[in-house]
Amino acid sequence: MATTKVERDARVVKHALMFLKDGQTVRSVAKETGFSRSGIWQHLTARLPELDPMLYTKVKEKLTLNKQERAKRGGQAVKEMWANVRNEGR
Repeated sequence: MATTKVERDARVVKHALMFLKDGQTVRSVAKETGFSRSGIWQHLTARLPELDPMLYTKVKEKLTLNKQERAKRGGQAVKEMWANVRNEGR
């Protein structure tokens, strides 16, 4: 059964509000709702700006923050990996 535009728009806003809850990520929203991460991402970045620009501004801020944190964690993981490699060689 195809969903109507109204149902889809309501779902987009629901996903955005879930994402803004404390500790929620795109991955956690996807897992909780049964949608794919790419589907949630599409809702938050492509459809939401047209539906609710104010809500999109808040979502975009959190997406940017999450991306920065992910980059830091990735850099830390590489740093720890090379520290382990150097220590094993001794």
